[in-house]
Amino acid sequence: MPTTTTTTQKHLVLVHGYCVSAVDLGGSGVHPSRLEEIATFADYIQPLLQFLDSLSTDERVVLVGHSYAGLAISLAMERFPQIVSVAVFITAYMPNYMDPPYFKSLKPEMYMDCRFTFKNGSPTSAELGDSYLATMMYQNCQPEVRSTLYVIM
Repeated sequence: MPTTTTTTQKHLVLVHGYCVSAVDLGGSGVHPSRLEEIATFADYIQPLLQFLDSLSTDERVVLVGHSYAGLAISLAMERFPQIVSVAVFITAYMPNYMDPPYFKSLKPEMYMDCRFTFKNGSPTSAELGDSYLATMMYQNCQPEVRSTLYVIM
């Protein structure tokens, strides 16, 4: 039966029977390490791997990842197949077994004015350039909106 709500009401939906754990990856959220201390992808996902390693082998988890966390949950699925029952990719990067990681398959002209830092052949940071943002990510935004986004980023 549909109900009407006012704009001041808030909805909270609880799913009975599940325990929800939010894990902040390295340099993110309330995790104590600072972003400049995260030198590798392994450092970045260490909190997730530690959490999964702390679970008993009879527990099962559903991993949910957004954006770059898609890589983190993919690796967690590989390392903990006995614990991870399913993974949900919400507009997240989803690697596959046939293609190399996206940064290795892009042609140099696709990078445009982006700058990448590598260590031991793996990317450690990426700075997206203004031309790249305007052409590849925010091409449908008004110029004044793009300007605001650049300031925020």
